[in-house]
Amino acid sequence: MDSFFTSVSESFEKLGRDFKQAVDKIGSDYNRSTKVAQRAKTAKSCGIVSERDAGLTSFPEYVCELGERAKVVDISANRIGAIPDDIKHLTKTQKLNMSCNVIAAVPIALCVSLVNLKVLNLSRNKLRAVPTEIGSLTKLEELTLADNKINELPPTVSKLGKLTRLNLARNELEERSELDDQKKEDVSNPKNKISGLAYLGYCPNLQTLTLDGNPNLETLPTELGLCTKLTTLSCDDTKLKTIPNEILTGCVKLCNLSMKGTRVDVNLMRNTPGYDAFDERRVKSRNKQIAGNVLVGGLDDVVGENQKR
Repeated sequence: MDSFFTSVSESFEKLGRDFKQAVDKIGSDYNRSTKVAQRAKTAKSCGIVSERDAGLTSFPEYVCELGERAKVVDISANRIGAIPDDIKHLTKTQKLNMSCNVIAAVPIALCVSLVNLKVLNLSRNKLRAVPTEIGSLTKLEELTLADNKINELPPTVSKLGKLTRLNLARNELEERSELDDQKKEDVSNPKNKISGLAYLGYCPNLQTLTLDGNPNLETLPTELGLCTKLTTLSCDDTKLKTIPNEILTGCVKLCNLSMKGTRVDVNLMRNTPGYDAFDERRVKSRNKQIAGNVLVGGLDDVVGENQKR
């Protein structure tokens, strides 16, 4: 008899727990929908979308419905897997942050329609390629593609005339130093695929280029020497063995060069044309930072301190 009452009691307790969980879920869903509605209302009035870390698994519909009213859109740190073609309605958006999601592809609609975009952050997603249409974003100033699986850039990146900052850290860019020009042209052979970094040489305003953590990057294209406004180049944790002469002589504003975790022989670099002028800028920049009490980190001054050969 006691076991019977115990069983009945446990059944009622379980029923109570299940009921409470159901009520809590209904309440949670209601609160979440209420918050979304409130954020949508706020975004409509001020043009700023803030859906960071909101537990989303799909692109919020109301964002595309904002159309020209949306100026800043942040949907980072969610689990969004795809960008809808309706994003084409955000023609006045200037800043778009979609980092820390699971996005596998960038739709053409984004590139050809968001013509006023200045800042685009797609870091920490599942991207394997950059669409050819990226060249349509002619007002783009900052592009962050770090922590994806991108292995090459399309030629159209050369059309990003206002681009100042590009972060390609921890991707799968590959450019091997032993390939001659004939092999590089044979792109039908996967082993001969090159990174496409050469096209960045035709981005006249590029100032910061981050290539850290691309494990198969053995060399840099000489075309990067055309970036006369480049001040910062970071190549940590790559297979680089040398920095092309053209970069040291052509990048006349380069003063921050980070090569930690590479096989670059700094002693040989000191005999490279353009090194003395670069070193003078490097020291001047460092002294200026010290005088201004600036704590330097990340892209700090490491030339001459690299222990790995």
